[in-house]
Amino acid sequence: MNCYENQGIETIVVVFTIIDKKVKILLAKNYLKGNYKLLSRELCNNETASVGVEKTLQMCGNLMYESMEQFYTFTDPYRFATKRMVGISYLTIVKSAQLISDEFVWFDLDDLPLLAYDHKEILDKAIEVMKTRLLKTNIASILLPDKFTLPQLQSVYETLLNVKFDRRNFRRKFLSLGLIKTTGEKEIVKGHRPGLMYKFLPLEYREMEIF
Repeated sequence: MNCYENQGIETIVVVFTIIDKKVKILLAKNYLKGNYKLLSRELCNNETASVGVEKTLQMCGNLMYESMEQFYTFTDPYRFATKRMVGISYLTIVKSAQLISDEFVWFDLDDLPLLAYDHKEILDKAIEVMKTRLLKTNIASILLPDKFTLPQLQSVYETLLNVKFDRRNFRRKFLSLGLIKTTGEKEIVKGHRPGLMYKFLPLEYREMEIF
């Protein structure tokens, strides 16, 4: 067999968002295996990887992404059983989470189902990249909603970093960074003290030491 035969390239998109104050990952139903998979699509011969990503997101509905970066290329020749498939993976953050089909499902990051193929490895890699971004950049300003409480912000960091922060220390540290300010509003939650709402200052995405 010609060593260049029976090969393909696919784009794999790991989509993060916040819904109901929880970090979510978008997965697609994998009907052949009876489980779930990350969003993926094989490229046509005349398509670039970036075009493939755009078309992959369009399959899901009105997903308006705030951030996208290519983070790794998976080249194991045995990723797929039927042919060689190179996977170019992207990390994406969206705030508009409207889906058009029940083929796609949002899952809590800490309660994910079994994933097909090598998608668990790919997701783990994406989470490691997100951890680094949270620690070394102000990417939380893209991930969080426009208004949030400090406990909500802390919950995002704890979920993605898999650590627990002291509430007072987290508050003191984050307020000292000059990234957020109060909106003057309070979140009213029945049975709880009203939480002061914050928003990120309109700063460009940048590298900085968070923790």
